[in-house]
Parts: sequence; C-alpha cells; structure tokens
Amino acid sequence: EVAHFNDPGYFTDEELESAKALLEADDLYSREKMSEYSHTISFWWASTGLDYFRGYLKRLRATSRGDINRYVTTYIQGKPHVGLALMSEESAKVSALTEADLIGTDAPRAKSATAGK
Repeated sequence: EVAHFNDPGYFTDEELESAKALLEADDLYSREKMSEYSHTISFWWASTGLDYFRGYLKRLRATSRGDINRYVTTYIQGKPHVGLALMSEESAKVSALTEADLIGTDAPRAKSATAGK
C-alpha cells in the first residue's frame, strides 16, 4: 500500500481539501476547551515552537499534492518502519490474522518477547 501513496489516483483533490478542512475544524474545536487548548499549545511549543503553531492553519491550507508526495518520498517510502497490532485474544481469534497478514511474507519473522525465558 505504501508504494502507492504517490500514485495520482491514490487520493482526489476533493479528498485532500476535505482532509484539510477536517484538520482545521479539529484545531479550532480544540480551542473551545481551555484544558485541551493548553495541551495543544504545550505540544507545539515543545516540539516546534510557537511561531510554527501560529502559522499552522495558513500552512495547512496551502498544503498541495506535491507537498504530500515530497513528504512521502522523503520520510515514508523505502524507509524502515514499525507496525503494531494490538487486540484482545477474542478479537485475534475472530479476525484469524496471521503474522504474514500483519507484516507481509517478505518481512523477517518477529521474535517473541518471551523467547528463551
């Protein structure tokens, strides 16, 4: 799936605009509760600085398909990654997922955390 992230038809322009609108609405909604807003501000201050936070919506609105493609190429495609599937035993039995379903047949076999104990 990751190999197709940059395919021209992977997402439409309308889906991109919808995603931007949802992210903007989420940002604005988070400001309605002071407790949530203080967490948001502290996150941005600690991770990027308040100047980045102040310009977030403007940059979000300006995000293009090309920006996303560059990000995917630079940080996602062809890069090591970690996947995690966490579910109850009951859900695992119902889903019948195998290790190959979760990590693919080309991936090295995972070692159990309790192996060798």
